[in-house]
Amino acid sequence: MFMNSSKLFVGIDVAFAKNKKLPICVVRKKGEKLFPVALEMEGLPPIPRGSGNVASLQPALVSKFARDVGNYICAVETLLEAVVEVIAIDAPADYSLTGRREGERALNASGIRCFATPTAAGFKNIREKVKSHLEEGGAENRLPHGHQLWMLAGFALFRKLQVRYRCLEVFPQAIVHRLGVADVHKFKKEGLAAQLGAVAMATGWTPGELSDRLKKCVPGAGHDRLDAYMCAWVASEYPNLDVYGKAPDDAIWVPKVIKENSLTLSSCHVRCTAV
Repeated sequence: MFMNSSKLFVGIDVAFAKNKKLPICVVRKKGEKLFPVALEMEGLPPIPRGSGNVASLQPALVSKFARDVGNYICAVETLLEAVVEVIAIDAPADYSLTGRREGERALNASGIRCFATPTAAGFKNIREKVKSHLEEGGAENRLPHGHQLWMLAGFALFRKLQVRYRCLEVFPQAIVHRLGVADVHKFKKEGLAAQLGAVAMATGWTPGELSDRLKKCVPGAGHDRLDAYMCAWVASEYPNLDVYGKAPDDAIWVPKVIKENSLTLSSCHVRCTAV
């Protein structure tokens, strides 16, 4: 019956690395269980790919990327004869106005570290630093502020997609913090396994089942796939969510989780299979 569901939810783990497929996860929901949709379907355009950090400083290229993502999502809706209800995006929604954004301050107050989102003026200075770096022969893989340049792609996605869809800002590290499995980073095998196990339990799967499903349905490495799926999970729970910051415009959304039911790292990593 769920295959005829007219509602879809989308999670996007924003990535703009050169030639990298966007980690995007489309899910349907039946009860408390999420079903990722396989996107290798005839009739869909290719999943949009990033153009790299240098290209992120070119507004025309970033805008095209956002349009391509919007067109891709529309094509998914058409092919599946369904409507996307909510999109959750792992990226800042907009520039900081003054200093740290409310959502980021709330994360820090809860012991969750995150990169600061620059102001528009701050990004202007970053552009000048990158320009000078390249003019002096600096390598593209050593760009100043490389850990923040991808945010420009995120801004463009929010601007494009929120015209048509409800879009939520999410931060996967805040999600796993809520689940009680943030002690070890997901770049380590045991950290990824713990996070996969907790998210699988919360969304109706065994770790092995979810791992196999995500490999078939979401592009990217294991941590990219899991992040995109966590984003889709948050989208599917709206509006029954908690926020860090001030909703609706400066909020980072997380699922409501009863911490007493969370998995601990020690109990989870011995039972979970990494994606």
